[in-house]
Amino acid sequence: MEPPPKEVRRAVAVLAHELRNPLSVFRAGVDLLPEDDQVQMRLKDILLQQTVHMTRLVDDLSNISRAQRGKLRIERQSLRLQNVIYQAAETIQATLTARRQQLRLQIADDSI
Repeated sequence: MEPPPKEVRRAVAVLAHELRNPLSVFRAGVDLLPEDDQVQMRLKDILLQQTVHMTRLVDDLSNISRAQRGKLRIERQSLRLQNVIYQAAETIQATLTARRQQLRLQIADDSI
């Protein structure tokens, strides 16, 4: 498979860079939201989760650009599988709530 043209790689890099600025403002705004009642606390939680998710997507765009230019650095690290599963569950929680669905996890305490 042939790599994308230089203009496309540059456009992806610029897009990722430009999306970072509004995301940082969104994140700061979410941090300033009050938590006066249960509804506001839930809304703040949903906004925070979605901002974190969007930030990961922008980071992925940046990594694609770096990979295409041969400048991607991959760092290996150990992770607890339980933490990865809990993080994935948190990511989809807002969607599940909106659909009135529940996800129940039964995860062993063993270190995996």
